[in-house]
Amino acid sequence: MHAGPAPSTRSHIPTPSTASIGSPTTSRIPMFRRPNSTTPGKSSTPQALGKGTSPQGGGVRSASVDPERMSERGQVPPRPSSVRSHSSLKILRTGSEMGDIKEGSSPSNSAASSQFSFSDLTKLDFGSPEHGGPPPSGTAPPTSGDRDEVDLIVKELATASSSKLRGLALQSLLTFTREYPNKCNWDNNLTATMKPLLGLLDDEEPPTRTLALRVVREILKTQSSKMVVFSEPLTLKVVKSFADNDTSVSQAAEDIFSLLAPALPNESTLLLLIPMAAKEKYPMLLGVIKFLTKVVVLSKDEFLSQHLSALVPSVVKGYCHTESSVRKTSVFCLVAIHAVVGEKIREYLSKLTSSQIKLLDLYIKRHQGSNSDQ
Repeated sequence: MHAGPAPSTRSHIPTPSTASIGSPTTSRIPMFRRPNSTTPGKSSTPQALGKGTSPQGGGVRSASVDPERMSERGQVPPRPSSVRSHSSLKILRTGSEMGDIKEGSSPSNSAASSQFSFSDLTKLDFGSPEHGGPPPSGTAPPTSGDRDEVDLIVKELATASSSKLRGLALQSLLTFTREYPNKCNWDNNLTATMKPLLGLLDDEEPPTRTLALRVVREILKTQSSKMVVFSEPLTLKVVKSFADNDTSVSQAAEDIFSLLAPALPNESTLLLLIPMAAKEKYPMLLGVIKFLTKVVVLSKDEFLSQHLSALVPSVVKGYCHTESSVRKTSVFCLVAIHAVVGEKIREYLSKLTSSQIKLLDLYIKRHQGSNSDQ
């Protein structure tokens, strides 16, 4: 059989996109050949040597590359269709390490070098003794005799001079608190960690604000009983973050509500939220009522009954709001109040129309039916 023309040994490497700010851009990756790797009449495919690189030549993989053996050595096997630069491949590998934060969930401005997106973040290394690279694959988690990783990361966070460095430190903190929650030494590190996190909730970069909220959420999973000292500033910051213009920040804040409500003192939190429900505007009002509903569910009849005169009219006002999302959330909050205090709520519903009362009664019956089934 007559063999076709040998493919060219040169491959065109497209210039990486400038959408990922902070990553180096090169127009071509250096080509490497193994000595005596070709035979007469056969073409060879250039190979990119080293960890994290990929074969060139239109995605044709060299026969000398063994993906399984590379995986055993902690290397990343080459991707058949990849023609990206070294930095792009590094970003691809680390994109899956972001957990529930999706790459590109917040747009970055390519015209400003200070802005970045999640795809720019690799991960700071605090797992090897000299910060010289990531720990080998399969390395055991830190032991009690190892250094204080959280303390090191928080110090990096405090000294970070750019938004990207703060994002790298936050991602490392998120990964460590998620993977090794029992190795964080929170007895010594909680206050030192929470103070900068609360400050970063006002950062100018949406990815930084989102990451800070994700770290707070991970801390709440294991340290909820120690959050009392941060109850007021944390409540205000999280509710404010819910009203953020960036949807990733808003969703990250809402994800905290269910964990934050039982972690804070119920009575003082209610007294903080009731005036906010009376004066705040949309969209912050929506976050206040959502969080208020979580707190009301955990309240006691005796205490809640004492504050119905201030609480219910504010929620009723939300039930009459022009935004449908506020109306729906307010109905759920009224149902939660009724579940705690019963029919005592009726005397504060005089401003509702008959159709609104019917709809509220329908949701109350559904809630009672679902509880009886359980």
